[in-house]
Amino acid sequence: EGYTTGRLDENFFKENVTDFKKHFYVCGPDKMIEDITQILEKLGADVDAVVFEK
Repeated sequence: EGYTTGRLDENFFKENVTDFKKHFYVCGPDKMIEDITQILEKLGADVDAVVFEK
């Protein structure tokens, strides 16, 4: 209870994020980071505000 399982896709972000002008921290495999960064950019996030760790 209180958490979500599954893939972080575009629908997940649309349903759970209300402000795409904030900073995002992404950690995971290269392909996941690439996919999430593209989704966030498409939804209006500033790519410079996406911090990632490989």
